[in-house]
Amino acid sequence: MTNGAFLLVFGLVAVVCAWLERDFDGEKLDWFGPILGIFGVSVLLGLAFQLLGMREFPVGALIGSMVALGLSLWRKQSVFGLAAAGALAGQTVQTAATANASFMGSHFVAMAVLGLVGGVIAWGGNARGGTAFAGLGALVLLANRWTPDGFGKIPNAVGSMLAVAVVAAGLLVLVLSRGKGGPSPILAGGLGAVLVAGAGFFVAQWGGDDSTLPVTIFASILGAFATAWMDIGGAQTQKRTTQLVLGGLIFMGLATFAFAQDQSFGVAVSALVGLAAFVLLGRTDLSAVIGPVLGMLAYRTLRIDFPESTRSFDIAQHYGMVGVMIGAGLLVLLLGMPRIESGWKNWGRFGALSLIAGGAAVIGLFFFGVKGGVGLLVGLGLGAWLAALSSERSAFGIAPLVGLAGLAAASYGEVSQAFEFTRDQKMQIFVWSVVGLGGLIVALNLVFSDRQKEEVVDVA
Repeated sequence: MTNGAFLLVFGLVAVVCAWLERDFDGEKLDWFGPILGIFGVSVLLGLAFQLLGMREFPVGALIGSMVALGLSLWRKQSVFGLAAAGALAGQTVQTAATANASFMGSHFVAMAVLGLVGGVIAWGGNARGGTAFAGLGALVLLANRWTPDGFGKIPNAVGSMLAVAVVAAGLLVLVLSRGKGGPSPILAGGLGAVLVAGAGFFVAQWGGDDSTLPVTIFASILGAFATAWMDIGGAQTQKRTTQLVLGGLIFMGLATFAFAQDQSFGVAVSALVGLAAFVLLGRTDLSAVIGPVLGMLAYRTLRIDFPESTRSFDIAQHYGMVGVMIGAGLLVLLLGMPRIESGWKNWGRFGALSLIAGGAAVIGLFFFGVKGGVGLLVGLGLGAWLAALSSERSAFGIAPLVGLAGLAAASYGEVSQAFEFTRDQKMQIFVWSVVGLGGLIVALNLVFSDRQKEEVVDVA
């Protein structure tokens, strides 16, 4: 399948999906959004050619954006159609063999176009569709960009191959959800996600028998299911805070595993499959948990595409930024968790949360070293500050900040002795750590939850 064939397939599927999403007929047409989007894309591309010296036209991003803007006018609340349009927009494939600074820079111009059009669609009242378009398009583009040389017969195409499975699963979800007596949208979405996992196995076989992609893909889909399944209870705002923070930590852990197996290529595939699973499950509102991973991918792409201007960067910056994100996420999680009124479940929840936060801090220090530890300490302070901005009840972060910072610093002496462990030893520790933290999260969700007695109270 050539790049042109991908464009045709995704374009046709986008139209079919949007036609199936016809529940919102009768809404008043809003021409302002598409007109503004076309104008903005024209200006952006013009500036890229005139000021940035870009010479390679991002055809996929342009065609996909025009399709998306048309669909947003025709089916104002489309999600699956816009996701397929995003896959089309991600077909700005550039191979390492022909790359130059201008050529590679068009990746980022394409991402800017995707973000602009997705923002226009979201601002017009379809945040889910705008997120599906921009997120899936960017991750298909990055997965293609990071596909290793020699992986499969078509160069730089793993993102596109997985996107074919995603849009096919989207069609399946729409057909099953609309049928009388069919499965619920969540069950249909689950079946679609399983289809993507199966497709990932064949894509990996296509790339080589020794590929570790099936494990990464399966784990990422499980991560999306776990994030969507969490229901700690309490007020809706606190419940979503918990889902988003724990989901973010889950996907940062998955990114760490994927990076150890397949470097940035594995991270891109993990993020792509995770976002696709959220779209298929009808939980695009949780896709922000992919944000930290997507940001790290953008950083890694910048680092590799422009080595001369970023030669002072090294892996330490990568680890430091991950540490900041983990530290901030832990504090927001602790301060956003609702408290049960009283009883053993209340203190069981406190114990489980303490073990999760402390374990994540020490494990993060172990895997990311001294630079990651510095980032972790900074992130803890940042998280206490950001949590206080959201609500008065989250303004008491000094106690957990002091405790976790002290634990991380005190553990450094022992943990640092393990920095020289072999990769296999580290992966064994990682797997057991995931199992332990996962068990605590399950206990937090099932055992230490009392939805009838939870109340929003100040948490120190």
